[in-house]
Amino acid sequence: MSSDEPVEPDIPIPELESLFDTSIRVFLEKGIKAATMKDVSEAVGVSLAALEGRFTSKRRKASSG
Repeated sequence: MSSDEPVEPDIPIPELESLFDTSIRVFLEKGIKAATMKDVSEAVGVSLAALEGRFTSKRRKASSG
């Protein structure tokens, strides 16, 4: 696969967009340094383990959108 081919996400696009939007809201409310993955998981309504299974850090989460 060449680098210019689209990659299909393993999370459906509407759910991914909702997750991204909610994460950004949490980061803006608490500050990027103070916000935790637990804060994001609670806001999204998923377990911390489920969220961490997809994104291992705030930096990776913030750069995924």
